[in-house]
Amino acid sequence: MKYVFPSILFILLAVQGMAQSNLDSLRAKKKYWTVETSVVWPIYPGIYKVNFARELWSKKSFSGELGFSINIQPERTDPAGDHFSEEFITLFYRQFFWKGFLVQIDNNFAYGRLTNWKNTGVNYESYAIFHDFLGGYRFELLKKHRVSLTIIPLAGGGFTSYVNDSWPRAELPFWEVNLMVGMRF
Repeated sequence: MKYVFPSILFILLAVQGMAQSNLDSLRAKKKYWTVETSVVWPIYPGIYKVNFARELWSKKSFSGELGFSINIQPERTDPAGDHFSEEFITLFYRQFFWKGFLVQIDNNFAYGRLTNWKNTGVNYESYAIFHDFLGGYRFELLKKHRVSLTIIPLAGGGFTSYVNDSWPRAELPFWEVNLMVGMRF
């Protein structure tokens, strides 16, 4: 009986020490921030995009990022002759696999304006929700430094799930490509 109390105390201290060392190792693992911009979209379709992302978890070559982006498309005349502009916010999740391969799911919440439509001269304003499913690869330059440069080519497609005001033109599924350039720190 005289060895029970010291044994229990030793076990409790050992368990607490192991838990503390695991907690310290979890705290030591750095979670990264990423800031990116698109170099393709300002040219076509004329959207200026900035992404902000935070690494949620990482285990060996797998990791996940959660982020949002701000997107602005100033008024422009599209090939059909319509004057169109929109602003939207994107919430996205990136799942990284082996090396830098990734899949990304975007949920976009948009407000768009179609002014002086060519057939009727009527203006349209609408809120929309659309989704993108993308695949790509993250190239990381200067990886051993505090701040690394990232280049992410992406390709995929999407669809519109909600439009509160029917547009005079169809909201069809779409394909997209993008090239994001940014910093990871």
